[in-house]
Amino acid sequence: MDITLAGSADAQAIALLLRDLSDHYEQAAPEAALAEAVRHLSTPHERAGPFCLLARIEGEPAGFATLGGLFPGPNLSWGLFLEDLYVVARHRRSGLGRALISAAAGFAAERGYARLEWATDRDNARARRFYASLGVPTEARLLYRVGGDVLPRAGRGDWPDPVEEDAP
Repeated sequence: MDITLAGSADAQAIALLLRDLSDHYEQAAPEAALAEAVRHLSTPHERAGPFCLLARIEGEPAGFATLGGLFPGPNLSWGLFLEDLYVVARHRRSGLGRALISAAAGFAAERGYARLEWATDRDNARARRFYASLGVPTEARLLYRVGGDVLPRAGRGDWPDPVEEDAP
């Protein structure tokens, strides 16, 4: 198993893994969007990233961790957000996921980031068990996201109707 920071020579491997990730989540991967994602993930941009740690087993792409910088954070420090941790089906439960997240933590520590953060869906029991096995507690924060057709409307101040919040 070999995990390295992806570069331009890894574009084909990144594209293969992004297509596999899209299929896994049953999401469309339009060619233009795929090409743009590959370009960004294979040419890291300074401190903010994005970065792609690419795992290969016997020379074949086996998984990746994608990361992006967060600033400012506690004490005005930089952090990294683990956007995707993905292992192709045939290599799951092999230790590759743990190796990738360990590589992400090492990448963060070696480059002076103060923390590594990530999120998962509440109903993704397998991911939650995996993250719990790392001994990392969950944070009591909520994630909010605005996208699609709502994003430009919200940018004009035209937000959707209020939603009911779960009481704490």
